[in-house]
Amino acid sequence: MNRFRWQPLLVALAWGCSATGPTMANPVPPKTESAAAASGTDRAPDRIRMAVLPLANNSDRTDLDRAGSSLADVATSELSSRPGIAIVERQRLDDVLSELRLSATAVVDSATAARAGRMLGANYMAFGSFSKLGGRWLLTMRVVRVETGQIVAAVTEGAEEEGALESMSRKAIRETVSTLTPLSPVRPEPENGPSSAESDILIPNGSPRPDAIAVIIGVRDYKSKDVPKAAYALDDARLMRDFVTRGLGFSEDNVLFAENPTKAEMEAIFGTKDEVRGKIWRLIGERDPRRTELYVYYSGHGAPGLKDKHAYLVPSDANPNYVELNGYPRDLMLANLAKLHARRTSVVLETCFSGSSDSGALITQASPLILASDAPDRPEGIDLYTSASRDEIASWYPEKGHSLFTYFFVRDMARAAGGGKGVARKDLAARITREVSGYASKKFDRNQTPEFWGDPGAILR
Repeated sequence: MNRFRWQPLLVALAWGCSATGPTMANPVPPKTESAAAASGTDRAPDRIRMAVLPLANNSDRTDLDRAGSSLADVATSELSSRPGIAIVERQRLDDVLSELRLSATAVVDSATAARAGRMLGANYMAFGSFSKLGGRWLLTMRVVRVETGQIVAAVTEGAEEEGALESMSRKAIRETVSTLTPLSPVRPEPENGPSSAESDILIPNGSPRPDAIAVIIGVRDYKSKDVPKAAYALDDARLMRDFVTRGLGFSEDNVLFAENPTKAEMEAIFGTKDEVRGKIWRLIGERDPRRTELYVYYSGHGAPGLKDKHAYLVPSDANPNYVELNGYPRDLMLANLAKLHARRTSVVLETCFSGSSDSGALITQASPLILASDAPDRPEGIDLYTSASRDEIASWYPEKGHSLFTYFFVRDMARAAGGGKGVARKDLAARITREVSGYASKKFDRNQTPEFWGDPGAILR
């Protein structure tokens, strides 16, 4: 096995409102535009037209699910006192959310926010989330420019007390809108294509790859109340889908995309120990496997088996305490992928197998000191990237709305693709190590060591 280990780095965890939500002061009724004005028939050209979407609850406090709407109301009230900003009326916003089938607790990305903005006739949309990381509450607010789909402002506020969420929402919206200028020209589209979820990740338009296939999985929500959310897993998966279809030139018809799959759905995708012919096998179909490129990406929890120490992906219906029974084995996934005999297979795992997460322990039936999975049994022909080593935690990057490793992996891959020359795997590994290490050591003072198994000299394009 040719194994290239990324250098150790200091990284921390950054994983992770009651039926009535936290107690909020009654917001001042905002100034609103009429539905006609919001739809664009009577626009004031010198004003920002804006709406605030309900904030997503990324904590493990289900009793706070409805607080996102209250926090959005607080932010909207704050906006109403600012000159030059017209607020889309609440009823119109509720109608659009209903039309888009978005609940008040839904996780919203920049593309969805921009789509809602177009339906509302707004030119800016604010959205975000709140979470509890350790003993600290974090609230993130972003503003997307509807015309371009770009995030033009992002702020993260933190406090120790749940009761501070209201003031955090007010402060976050003030700071984000302070950078907006009415009548400011729309920045021209970059020559190499529009930006992704974050404005500093520019995804180029790649050449078509008709024989390339991708499997992209994000598991954020777990049915067991004992399993915390993997807060950014769905945003990670959507960013990766955007990158492979636009930046790498994959056809959308050749992308298997799954959100919160169960164990049965994971088996349908990757196959079982006795039957490898799952959805990937069918997607390859009559293609010559020797011409097929296969990319697999997973973002979500992982856990070690308490008895066998093997590494398992944790489907949405699994419980890490019994992961040997209801998890999906990492090594089985790799073995089944190898049996497809693709010309090149790349696997990227945004997860760790330490039994811990940024929201706390996944496994409650054992001491964390004995939790560690074994090294992967990597078949020949599989290039494997993991976001952390066996006994570490894969960290989040709240300011960017993604997991730390995924953010830098996609950003650096996109830059390499935009240059047209590609990048050697060893160079990509060294670059991400520096970036992740620099951010994590300064911000969290924790260890996270991404690892790579494969040919370090091969070129990624």
